[in-house]
Amino acid sequence: MKLNALDKIRSYTSSSAAVEIAKNRAIVAQYETVSGSDRKVGKSNFSVKKLAEISQKPLAEQARYYEENFGVVAAMLDELTKNVVGNGINVNPLPKLQNGQPASGLARQLSKMYELHSRNYCMDGRTQRFEAERLALRSFIRDGEVFARTYTLGAHDYLGAAKCGVELFEFDHIDPTLTDKALNIHNGIKLGKYNRIESYLYNADPSAFGQSPIVIPSGEIIHLANRNRIGMLRGISKLAPVLGDIADLANYKEATQLALKAAARITMIHEVSDTSLVEKLTEEDEPVDIEFGYSTVQQIPKGDKVGIFESAKGVGDTVKAILSLQRQITSGVGVSHSSTTSNYERSYSAQRQELIDRWAGYMVLRTLLINYFCRPTYEQFVSAVFAQNLLDIPSDLDFSTLFNAEFTGSVMPWIDPKKEAESLKILMSAGLLPLSLALAQRGLDITNILTRYAEDRRLQDELGLDDINFIETATANATGGNNGKEYDKAA
Repeated sequence: MKLNALDKIRSYTSSSAAVEIAKNRAIVAQYETVSGSDRKVGKSNFSVKKLAEISQKPLAEQARYYEENFGVVAAMLDELTKNVVGNGINVNPLPKLQNGQPASGLARQLSKMYELHSRNYCMDGRTQRFEAERLALRSFIRDGEVFARTYTLGAHDYLGAAKCGVELFEFDHIDPTLTDKALNIHNGIKLGKYNRIESYLYNADPSAFGQSPIVIPSGEIIHLANRNRIGMLRGISKLAPVLGDIADLANYKEATQLALKAAARITMIHEVSDTSLVEKLTEEDEPVDIEFGYSTVQQIPKGDKVGIFESAKGVGDTVKAILSLQRQITSGVGVSHSSTTSNYERSYSAQRQELIDRWAGYMVLRTLLINYFCRPTYEQFVSAVFAQNLLDIPSDLDFSTLFNAEFTGSVMPWIDPKKEAESLKILMSAGLLPLSLALAQRGLDITNILTRYAEDRRLQDELGLDDINFIETATANATGGNNGKEYDKAA
């Protein structure tokens, strides 16, 4: 509460006026505090290009540090990668003939060739397709963006039959601070008309000093970026909003550990009955050593007392506070809190609702990955094998569908497998879910599954079994199940 000059004069001349002025000023101060008229609010007045120039690299470096040194951050990235990519994005080619029917033969050929190409997906020869997709998504979340340079045809040293490949690299190789307005270069990217990207300025070694960047045309670069403002050229780490919370959690855990270590110390007091013995002690006399250990027996004079004092400080609300901070972090990133922290204390309904809410975010991330990374690389592969004349093209193929493909990933798991199976049965019976899509969402190919069914039936016929359900019945009989009893009655 502050008094102006006039109030001070009146208070000096009249003690009663001073009390009244103080009361009134206190009421005004309370009102201003509640109304927040003088409250200072942080503002972001940077342009999107300037924001990326000054903040992208520091934020990404902080996120990398916490991934390397903080378990909850690594667990979040693992959880996102597991649910978005899983074992890899499944690609189901869907070319069609001119009459609208699927070109099944060409689809099978493309599927087999792409599966073989996935083993030599990257030009480095050691990164397969599913691993490249996982690394791309992880870098996209942690750093805010990821790049890949594509190679198609030409005299490059390809590792497979298809003359195409990709080379992944992180955002450091394209300097976000590189800006030259005269050349229309912003954040390491050269722009043309309508702010279209013409080329990228690539540095082979981001840590090298004074090297000249290589200009790579935009058609050879795949760029997956986390853009949250219109006009952004570069991406910002998805961990940026929670980096402060992560730092608070790290500091809180460290302070708690120090407090618990200090509280673990104990103090022992030896109260002697004959104080004259203490008075006779000289510098030459050494006190009795008392050792702490298992099964240690100490003998003290008669009448002496020994007391041990230890701190009563326990974990208290530490666990609750840590879980609260972890929940803020996982919610800010959009990942399941239960799966990340392995905290499954809530009810089935609560965990199911959390899974549904978070899975919607996983689908958004998967769509971004497919549209900006998986589909372009698949179309690059189809272009390469078509140009190499490696495909058996039907004469009546609709060439506008040559690049058509269905991209699927893992589906939301059910906590109860029985309910998941019943749901699939209902959806398929109602015609809302094709068998091929249900299998593809679980990483299975309908062709392989039906082939195995055919082999099972062939083996069944060879063994003279009328019904494959006999195996299930026999198993139930062996374990004493109810199905076996019913089968015996029917027999």
